[in-house]
Amino acid sequence: MKEGNMQEFKGEGSIGLIASKVTVEGPIKKDKTSFILSARRTYLDILARPLIKAATEGDENLGYYFYDLNGKVNHIVNDKNRLYLSVYSGDDKAYSKFKNFYVNDNERTEYDEEFGLKWGNFISALRWNNVINSRLFSNYTFTYSKYNFDLFSNYEEKITGLGATETNTYSDRYFSGIRDWAGRADFEFIPNPDHYFRFGTNVIFHKFSPGVYASKSSVGDNDLQLGAEELNSTEYAVYAEDDINITSRLKANLGLHYSGFNTEGQNYNSLQPRIAARYLVNSSTSVKASYVTMAQFIHLLTNAGLGLPTDLWVPATANIGPQKAMQVAIGGVKNFKSFELSAEAYYKTMDGLIEYKDGATYLNLDEDWQDKVAAGEGLSYGLELLLQKKVGKISGWIGYTLSKTERRFEEINFGEWFPYKYDRRHDVSLALAHEWKENKDFSVVWVYGTGNAVSLPTQRYEGASVNSNGGSWRPDIEYYESRNNFRNRDYHRLDVSFSWWKTKKWGERKWTLGIYNVYNRMNPFFMDIGYDKQSNKQVKQYSLFPIIPSFSYGFKF
Repeated sequence: MKEGNMQEFKGEGSIGLIASKVTVEGPIKKDKTSFILSARRTYLDILARPLIKAATEGDENLGYYFYDLNGKVNHIVNDKNRLYLSVYSGDDKAYSKFKNFYVNDNERTEYDEEFGLKWGNFISALRWNNVINSRLFSNYTFTYSKYNFDLFSNYEEKITGLGATETNTYSDRYFSGIRDWAGRADFEFIPNPDHYFRFGTNVIFHKFSPGVYASKSSVGDNDLQLGAEELNSTEYAVYAEDDINITSRLKANLGLHYSGFNTEGQNYNSLQPRIAARYLVNSSTSVKASYVTMAQFIHLLTNAGLGLPTDLWVPATANIGPQKAMQVAIGGVKNFKSFELSAEAYYKTMDGLIEYKDGATYLNLDEDWQDKVAAGEGLSYGLELLLQKKVGKISGWIGYTLSKTERRFEEINFGEWFPYKYDRRHDVSLALAHEWKENKDFSVVWVYGTGNAVSLPTQRYEGASVNSNGGSWRPDIEYYESRNNFRNRDYHRLDVSFSWWKTKKWGERKWTLGIYNVYNRMNPFFMDIGYDKQSNKQVKQYSLFPIIPSFSYGFKF
């Protein structure tokens, strides 16, 4: 976040149908202390609500929104010392509500379902910038951060038959989080024009809440709360790197990173060398190459099946080691008169990855989460292309990535390789802006991506009879041929906007007209199993936003 203005008060913002934002800055004490504050909130869900209800005859309501707040204070102590205090808070929420009914024999069942997930971050930081001398600079930073994840579902059913109506309600909630206290010291040393050294150290105290599950039901005595114990761990690191001008054409970066992790009495250590080089072939062409090793002590766990997306962060433990990766990349850049073309190919191997075992989910809290996961390896490689036009009345870029990401675990998918959930074979982005007058422009953005991989059952049969709450029922047993054997529909969307502005004595005004999702593509947010009117199971896609027109008014002062 930029620093607040030390001389005068300034502000800018916009008010629109889809989102609003505002930023104000100015001096607290002129030439000594300044502040900057900003806030943003989207309400695309409110605007989309009537459109979704109309398209589904009132049976569905899906939405997503986020807000964030930023604040920063900058204080000049003297010519060699500055203090910065910054705070960030933000939340995202996605939800789906729908109702339906089905008829089975002489009974009619009406049901209302609600699913949602909410995640958010809070970060505060105090930084001291110190100029030790003309060649040596330092930054000391102390931070506190918090991440929360909350997943919930509510279900109500009304069963009508033989002149009587029975109402049952069920609710589930899963929440997890991470809290961090950290301190770091970073230094920059410039002994001469051919060397730029960076070195430092940091330590982070983690407190993980791997997950708490709460369930309530109006049927029987089934209220339940389960949860894993909190985990405390310490992460620490030391690093050094040097930007070297070897010749006027050849530059290199050499670095060495050491990191460690202490958890449950177990210590993990990792030494990570890194090297990168760039060679200037001529004034318009350069080539580059890099080799990097990395270690990460926090794992990302994703659900492989249907339902709302759940990305959970869990730590390395005495039983679950850290994940490590090695990546090599080569690329180049070519500048033309008004265009720039860049290309990069990469190859990445990963070890120590974790994934839910077959049949396990984050909701199986009657057992430790460490017993529900398997460790394995991963492979990712691809080619990235980018063509940019930065000058002229028409500017923009087109980017294309061809990639493949796979995973392999001995205890999953019969030990065979399978596509990662976020494997995206093709990814395209196109952005164009045309400024035909000094105060008017038109922009177009189009994005395309291969759909996420998901696991779907290929066979289903009735299991043995189960007695529960005075009755009996036969659960469905589902068979999965392989992990991530199905692809969601590809994601693509076109947005257009037209802007014009006027400059006044007090500042600037700007108006923007736009259309989000011009051709009304119903992109998948998630897939789930539902029922049709005849109580037959079916796979159903849930989408967030249809075509939405927008208008905003912006200002600067």
